[in-house]
Amino acid sequence: MDWTIDQDDYLIKHYIEESYSVMAENLGIGKRFRNRINRRCAELGLRRPLGTEFNQALFKEWNKKSAYLLGIMASDGSVSFDSCHNDINIRVKESDKIHIENIADWMDSKKRPTYVQGTKSYCLGLSSKEVCEDLIGKGIIPNKSNVGLKMDIPSQYIREFVTGYMDGDGSVSADRRSKYYLSWSLWASVNSEDFIKSVKRILEEQSGMEITLAYTKKLVGLRLTCSRALEFLDWLYKDSEYYMERKFNVYKQKLIYEATKNI
Repeated sequence: MDWTIDQDDYLIKHYIEESYSVMAENLGIGKRFRNRINRRCAELGLRRPLGTEFNQALFKEWNKKSAYLLGIMASDGSVSFDSCHNDINIRVKESDKIHIENIADWMDSKKRPTYVQGTKSYCLGLSSKEVCEDLIGKGIIPNKSNVGLKMDIPSQYIREFVTGYMDGDGSVSADRRSKYYLSWSLWASVNSEDFIKSVKRILEEQSGMEITLAYTKKLVGLRLTCSRALEFLDWLYKDSEYYMERKFNVYKQKLIYEATKNI
């Protein structure tokens, strides 16, 4: 196959953040010949950072950063750990590309998130037996959604953990039609009911607020609305270093609305 200058320029620009299959599809190369993308990148000297090139000590101890990232792992992350796999994956929808790039930075990962065409998502895939063992020791186990979460979260890091979990499987939302009605929630599989109840207990002890326990057919969660949601988010985000800007900005806009509505 003869490669054009434009095709080579495309590979140089996108080889880190796009998978080989996505690059092949965008270049109009059929599935039978997509291994040629890999070979051409090698010919051009384009080396992708390995999934092992990140902070291997990240989850050895609880701190603000590890607590936030453990919240992300408990919601949007997964661990595959057996005789053949030592894989850590974090996946977000394509509109949250900036956030998963921030997560990669916080993990000191040289490998960047890649776009997955089939699921319209971005995935950060890393590999480390040591980190898998650390995560499992903290409660991030394989098949956690079906088994149910079981984690002991130090109370001094509950805000960071919950912020991370909320940024994965929770929401901060506002409805401007109802004078900027605000709501906050986080959700888990009903298999994690005991875990959610333990988080509720710690949050209520730390924040001094009563939090609603909510159920759907397959989920259990925590919810707050209106002024109670705003008061809770004031506490949750206080002095925060790690958070998803998209959800934080909903809270920020609510603060602006409250400050200006009577002017």
